[in-house]
Amino acid sequence: LMKSLRSSELEECHKATGNACETTCEWLLESPEYRNWSIASNYEREGGAFLWIKGNAGSGKSTLMKFAFTHHHTKHRNHHVIAHFLSTGTDAHKTINGVYKSLLLQVFEGMECVPCGAPALEEWMRREHSTWHTSVLRELLEYFVPRFGRPLHCFIDALDEYKSSEVRDLTMFFAKLAELCTKKKASFRLCVSSTPNIDIPDLKWPSISLEEQEGHKQDILKYAEHTLRIHHSAFARDVQSEVQRKASGNFLWAKLVVDILNKEIDYYRTGSPSGRLDSLPKGLSELYRHVLTCSLEETERGNLHLCIESILCSQKPPTPVEVYQRIIADRNPHALWEMVKGYKNLSNENTAKQYILDVSKGLIEIAGFHKQNVWFIHKSIPEFLRSTEWINQRKHDAQDVFEGNSHGRQKQHYQTLLENFAFGGPAIGHNIASTREYATNHRQQYNGTITTLLTPAVENILYNANEAEKEGVSQLEFLQNFPLIQYIHAVNIISQQQVYTPEASLMYILFEQNWPALITAHVRYLSYLEPEQELYGTPFFAALAKGNWDTIRTVFHMEFSYPREYRNFLNRYSVDDAQIDLAGDAAFTALIHAVEGSQESTVTMLLRANIEFIDRKDEHGRTPLLIAASRGTTRVVQIILERGPNMESKDNDGRTPLALAALGGSLDVVALLCSYANINVDSQDNLGRTPLSLA
Repeated sequence: LMKSLRSSELEECHKATGNACETTCEWLLESPEYRNWSIASNYEREGGAFLWIKGNAGSGKSTLMKFAFTHHHTKHRNHHVIAHFLSTGTDAHKTINGVYKSLLLQVFEGMECVPCGAPALEEWMRREHSTWHTSVLRELLEYFVPRFGRPLHCFIDALDEYKSSEVRDLTMFFAKLAELCTKKKASFRLCVSSTPNIDIPDLKWPSISLEEQEGHKQDILKYAEHTLRIHHSAFARDVQSEVQRKASGNFLWAKLVVDILNKEIDYYRTGSPSGRLDSLPKGLSELYRHVLTCSLEETERGNLHLCIESILCSQKPPTPVEVYQRIIADRNPHALWEMVKGYKNLSNENTAKQYILDVSKGLIEIAGFHKQNVWFIHKSIPEFLRSTEWINQRKHDAQDVFEGNSHGRQKQHYQTLLENFAFGGPAIGHNIASTREYATNHRQQYNGTITTLLTPAVENILYNANEAEKEGVSQLEFLQNFPLIQYIHAVNIISQQQVYTPEASLMYILFEQNWPALITAHVRYLSYLEPEQELYGTPFFAALAKGNWDTIRTVFHMEFSYPREYRNFLNRYSVDDAQIDLAGDAAFTALIHAVEGSQESTVTMLLRANIEFIDRKDEHGRTPLLIAASRGTTRVVQIILERGPNMESKDNDGRTPLALAALGGSLDVVALLCSYANINVDSQDNLGRTPLSLA
């Protein structure tokens, strides 16, 4: 139960949120709004269960929230404190479902034992391979929080990161939860943070606006005093006060400016940065533009933009080594080959970290608990980079395809890596034979280096191409010249198993990985219905087995003349609904095809969607078990047996699964069926033959 709720991002997000500078944030504890909110016994006062901390982007809300969370966690031992932070994390973590899972896990962790009396929990435990639906998570929170037994304080950071509809759902749910706690005489407190412009509907929540708080303004001054490397003097105090004044309550602005001034002081060995401070503009957007364009040589600016583009266009936050490789490869393609031969340098994370931090001018950070990745220091940076203001300044990108071109450049980088380092393509400045010779002589080191080099290429090349196509940058030429052999070779090396056969088509890979925009550009006629020697058979079944509904919907809209059974099947897919109906005649036909083709994942998925298929017969009187037994596919037989079929079902000729397995000489299937106590080994078919006589 706990494992199903636990997420590796939970602990990482708590740790990645910045800690408050010494002596800062303490004003919060003395504010009337916070003191009233934190009194655990005051649960009956209207609105007393809630506190809303508001501030503009970069004002320091997350740091203040972490300070409050840590203070409660250490000072109020009789309370249980839970929180959900968004400094890092996957998209799944940044959903209301992710919030509820995170909070429910922390509630369970605060209980001596988890009672099984909640109906929703009993239902979840009965279901096999169950996923957590939002409605179930809400029901469990409504059951356990009022019955928790001691005061519960909850902190949810960055409410503005969610969609408007999700904010309404969250706030209304917690309002209901507070009412339930009041009825049970239980103490529940919720503190949220966001920008001021979100809509918290029809709720009278006490709030604290950071920019209006004198204590918050003094925090910025304290930060400058602690971190600005200038001698203590009247002049130093003037500079620190000017940082406070120009920051206008924005902590992020102050942090970036202090970093700039400290580098200036270190470089020029001067304690007089006031001239530099005067040249720095007010406002975050203006400061971002200044950092990205001013006082940089062409090479520095190019490296900075490559660093930013690598993060902006990655499917998930890249590692320092991945960003470092992108910059090196773009600057000097020949250098990458030299780095391969000196493989230790290629994966030197410390070198990569220091290089990236120097190049990025304070706009990125390297963070992570289990694995360190490269992130923007604040969500307002990618928002600025996608703004009209910045796009218009980049002359080589038309405004309407800026993001598409960025993804296109990233894709081209990965294509170059695959063509030159996965064998089978022309090399950069050297013959491919030299790569083979080096790989043969240094096999262990070379494989490790290639894995480091090509893993991001394998993970991102089709993602970047798909995003570019979505943004209006045609990928038809890329698809026509896609390095398929190299890609398959690299995937299999990195996975240390055969994920795809050498004969796998690009079509199959696109369907199996769910790249609908590329499918639209690449699909011709009905090639996605042609069976291949891959795990799922046809590309269509690969998408179906993986649950790639975006791809299925894309196929639905294509103007093709489908075979009747596929058209009937596709007609069951509602384009607007998230849940797909997998029941009915067409789905049963798909199940029969999957059993015949030994497509294990498709069989599992279709049987899970409709268990009534387990004993349904086709026109020949065959159930899925009868077909699988006749084919001798042990694993498919096992999958069906786990779901409790009728083992004595007979086809139109009166033959049982055991008889068909014996007839086909499938010793493993016969042994598997005979291991069941209720099997009838003497059952006769229409001609009076037993399984033994057929064997």
